[in-house]
Amino acid sequence: MSNDIRTGLSGVSALRLSGRGSGSRAGAALSSLAAQIAGHVADTLNLAAQDDQSDRRRGKNFITANDLYEIEALSGSLSRDLSANGSEAVRLTAALHQFAERSATLLGARPAAYSVEHLVHAIDDAVGDGKSPEDFESVLATIEKASLAVENAQ
Repeated sequence: MSNDIRTGLSGVSALRLSGRGSGSRAGAALSSLAAQIAGHVADTLNLAAQDDQSDRRRGKNFITANDLYEIEALSGSLSRDLSANGSEAVRLTAALHQFAERSATLLGARPAAYSVEHLVHAIDDAVGDGKSPEDFESVLATIEKASLAVENAQ
């Protein structure tokens, strides 16, 4: 297996589009977030191949501190889908932020394809078969389980 992060990034994108993770709301949210984080880390560290070296996205990563991964929007969408109340929405946002922090820490410390694979497996294992009904508590538990698995991969 190549240890090139670009290989792993394509794996995260594939999971987001067609993998087991996309069969559930939590899996789809986590996979989308993981792909954004991996892409950001690769861009920031200049690890992803760029056709245009004058790409204006580079450098922006260092000045956009406010909700870089659009977690608030993701959480809002997920909260609406789950009919979550205000306190549940806050808990969901906090769990997504924790997953993002742990994922970025893993990828920043070890920016390689195997780190991306850890993310993919953490999400896949947390989602399971994705066939059980999803309510707020099950989605929150899935996000927290994936977050813990990412932390343990470090």
